[in-house]
Amino acid sequence: MTTGLPNSLMALLLAVGMVLIVGGLKNTPEPDDGEHGPLSEPKFGVILEREYKAHSFSVPPLVIGDRMILADYEGHVMSVRLESGEIDWEFQGDDLGYEAPLVHEDNRLYAIAAEGFVDCIDLETGESHWTVDCDATVSAPPLVVGDVLLIGTQSAELICLDKLSGDERWRFHAGDQIHAVPRVVDNQILVVAACSRTMHIVNLKTGVEIRQIELPGETVAPFTVNDNLVYVTTMYGDAVCYDWKNTKQLWSYSFNPEIQPTIAGGPSIVGEVMYVGGSDSFLRAFNITTRKEIWRRRIKGSVEVPLAIGQDLVIAVTPRGRVYAVDCKTGEIRWQYESNGSIIASPVIVDNTIVFANNDDKVYRFGPLTSLQ
Repeated sequence: MTTGLPNSLMALLLAVGMVLIVGGLKNTPEPDDGEHGPLSEPKFGVILEREYKAHSFSVPPLVIGDRMILADYEGHVMSVRLESGEIDWEFQGDDLGYEAPLVHEDNRLYAIAAEGFVDCIDLETGESHWTVDCDATVSAPPLVVGDVLLIGTQSAELICLDKLSGDERWRFHAGDQIHAVPRVVDNQILVVAACSRTMHIVNLKTGVEIRQIELPGETVAPFTVNDNLVYVTTMYGDAVCYDWKNTKQLWSYSFNPEIQPTIAGGPSIVGEVMYVGGSDSFLRAFNITTRKEIWRRRIKGSVEVPLAIGQDLVIAVTPRGRVYAVDCKTGEIRWQYESNGSIIASPVIVDNTIVFANNDDKVYRFGPLTSLQ
């Protein structure tokens, strides 16, 4: 039986944006423009700004070579040219639309509609290879591993499909909603059940549980695995490190015990530094070796999706339509932009540029990022 929070309550928790005043760290203040600093037109230039009527984009652009794949709330999947934005093909899926990021492998694209319809689409033609109804709400990205496709659902099931035929191989009941993409290490699947505070370790071939790890709090965020270490962030502002092979918690750190900001986008780790964004409208850099915060930077709006890291910059987007490029080392804002439409999907860094889409039917590409350093 699913014990997760109602979707309406979870959405409220993710949307909380409270003001935090801190001291002691390198707490980079906001520029004084009367609120949050002047919006700056990019020094590096707009490469693409393209509007697609009646397309409220809901998932991150998937860039594959010289094209990008876009999906929206209306159930469209499109292949467009990265340079010009011209449409190659368009696929009409379930009209309730897509919320989970798309994945591809072997010239096949896998798109999962919010109501659980899985579409396998030919990357070159846009034609359907097969469609399977998982009979469950899905918001987590799928994962292709070997010859299978793994799908976590809000009905508390992890479903394993044959990636070529769509045939179901097994289902594992996780006891609660699955919001984060599973990870696979040594033929073992790591999957988090959001509100039961549990990470399940499951056999990839059989779908049988091997063991469990108890988490300190609920999480809806993606998590990061580095060999035997797994890094998780919670709905209460904690970062936690586990040795998952030995089922042992190594450390836990609270980013703000009083406010307990939700870290919905999960951790992004580069070397020894973890970058996170929270519902308290702060970006943070945290050293996972010393377990000390390096800097924190307040921005306008909560961060609810994963960050993008590249060219020594942290790229963050907000539901209010702001895009920020922040220096990885200092936390200084190098550039910010107002897209005039809510951004609910992660930005993407490709070929020294930023690519993102909003729910105002627009796709943007800016670059080069190196000019901001």
